[in-house]
Amino acid sequence: MRNLLLFISFGLCVAWESFELEIFDVVEEVNRNFYEFLDVAPDASSADIKKAYRKLSLQLHPDKNDKPDAEAQFRNLVAIYEILKDEKKRLRYDRVLVEGLPNWRNPLYYYRRYRKMGGIETSIWLIVLTSIIQFAVSWTAYWEKKFEIREVLGSKAKKQKKQSKKKGTIQDEEIDLVEEEIKQIPKPRVWDLVPFLCIRLCIWTAKFIVSTPQLYKAYQEEKQKKEEKAKIEEEERLEEERRVKEIDAERKHRKKKTHKFEERNGDIYSAGLPPSVEESGSVIVRPEPVISGGFWTDEDIAELVKLMKKYPPGVPARWEKIAEVMNRTVAEITKIAYREKNNIHRSEARFENAAEDKCNQPNEEKEDETALVKKKVKTKGGKFAQEALSSDAAADCNWSQKQQKALETALGQYPKGSLERWDKVAKAVPGKTKEECMLRIRYLAELIRKKKEEEEEERKVNESLQEDENMKESQSDES
Repeated sequence: MRNLLLFISFGLCVAWESFELEIFDVVEEVNRNFYEFLDVAPDASSADIKKAYRKLSLQLHPDKNDKPDAEAQFRNLVAIYEILKDEKKRLRYDRVLVEGLPNWRNPLYYYRRYRKMGGIETSIWLIVLTSIIQFAVSWTAYWEKKFEIREVLGSKAKKQKKQSKKKGTIQDEEIDLVEEEIKQIPKPRVWDLVPFLCIRLCIWTAKFIVSTPQLYKAYQEEKQKKEEKAKIEEEERLEEERRVKEIDAERKHRKKKTHKFEERNGDIYSAGLPPSVEESGSVIVRPEPVISGGFWTDEDIAELVKLMKKYPPGVPARWEKIAEVMNRTVAEITKIAYREKNNIHRSEARFENAAEDKCNQPNEEKEDETALVKKKVKTKGGKFAQEALSSDAAADCNWSQKQQKALETALGQYPKGSLERWDKVAKAVPGKTKEECMLRIRYLAELIRKKKEEEEEERKVNESLQEDENMKESQSDES
């Protein structure tokens, strides 16, 4: 703030030169006419002024004059001589004699007073001046906001008053709203002025300095709590990792299934055994050796499929459980499962080829085979009135492409719910009876069902293998 005032004062006094300020100060300090002080005329020459100066210097010198004010008089003499010996300064002094010193209307008057102030006095004046300006500006802003609220809300109230029928009610509501908004405007307070803010700042600083040890102690305690919490969390994490590793190791090194054989009484079971075994009567535990690389029969494959259904994807340690039941290694189990997945399409092709070979047999053989495997089929009415072939392949043998196409067309013409549907379908298919058409539809439905089952089984095997691969990858990442 002081620098700002100095800058403003400098801008106001920029027309004045430094020697003029010196002249004003000397004139104000001496408070006498310089020519009268030297005892010379106002139009005296420089030589006369110099001669008078030398004469007075001998009289007023502190070493030769015992008066108390001799030093001040000699200092004034020197200052007067420095002004009058310079023509430029002398002319300016002559103007001062005519015009006088700058008065309170001139900014230079205040600047000269400011130059003579000390640091404490300047600070006090600046604080007082700043407080007055701040208080005036605060009240100005307060009244300005109050005026704006009255103007804005008042104009809105007038517009609504013209548009609404309930004039009195709206006017009262708007007045209440204006008063409420005005009350929310904070009024300027003396406690918010600069001096009081400085005092509050000093008090806050003192309190902060006093409470610094306590704050530091609280900070150390909080830091220690965080470190202890982090340490406990780290120990829990390590303990969890150790527990997971132990569980994984236990799964990998799980003991194989053992069979317990109880010793029985009798010559057959006790013959040839050592006496210790016969006398002990305890249970002999003999673990069955794990089969690795052995031959896989159709029964083994069927058992593997059943176990895969028993332990579907998502069961923990699925392949370990299947391997334990079948008494084989996990690697061999997964290998066979993957191989059987690839053989599904081949088995489907073999099934279709077998059906075609069956159809290509001579007619007499097909008739003989059909006659041997005839059985009664229960109809919708509950009577065994019709005979059908037990083999689905036998129902597919005597159908040509033309008959198949005619059957499909007839099924489209006579949908479900039609009266005497199968009689009409049989009439539309040349060379086929009602029973043969029904058996043909049954055969086709059975083929579709088997195909869907094989696709579902293939999907389950793929999912299980994919899940096992993911589990192995996750275990390898953890290890």
